[in-house]
Amino acid sequence: MVHNQGLKLAPSQAAALFVYLSQPIGDPAGSDLAIVFGRHDPRPAQAAANLWHNGSVQAIVATGGKAGKDRGALGVLDLAEATYVAAVLTAADLAVPVEVVHVEDQAANGFENAERSIELIKARGLTHTKIVLVAHATSLSRLYELFKSVARRLEFETEIAAVPSAYSFDPTSPADQAEALAELDRLVTWPAKGWLDFDPNTLPRELMALAM
Repeated sequence: MVHNQGLKLAPSQAAALFVYLSQPIGDPAGSDLAIVFGRHDPRPAQAAANLWHNGSVQAIVATGGKAGKDRGALGVLDLAEATYVAAVLTAADLAVPVEVVHVEDQAANGFENAERSIELIKARGLTHTKIVLVAHATSLSRLYELFKSVARRLEFETEIAAVPSAYSFDPTSPADQAEALAELDRLVTWPAKGWLDFDPNTLPRELMALAM
């Protein structure tokens, strides 16, 4: 378990951790659809819109309900994360057509994001030979591993890529460091709980040192 979440990392350590957590995975080109993990942040929607406009995806699934940990002010507005993402996607500045966007607005956490998105894709008969996950940069690696685990359990066969949102991580920010360390902790501890198929021993040695 990560024991130093309350401590400030050296900026170089924090920066290296963020680079690992936010690294794009695979090539999104030629994907059938994008799944956007919602939060009160327009940047994941902007990243998904870029994929649609450059022809990488033909459809977008926005996922997230009203109980997610990253809902922020959306809780005050009683607005689901996915509803917010869909509104950002279809606004005039991003101009993704409404008919392209599919909303899953019940998921309360990352596991339900994956499960309910897969259920929606199956129920609506959406082509899913290849999909691309779009998430807040710091959460990308964990959500990719989580989605892979859920997809295997549900026998949902697809090729998976992952793209981070644009995010200016500040390695001297206690809040940014805390979020990155929390994601590292999940990658390290969740496999033993049966929540991820990820092998923590594949983490770079310098990052494993942060998890001791």
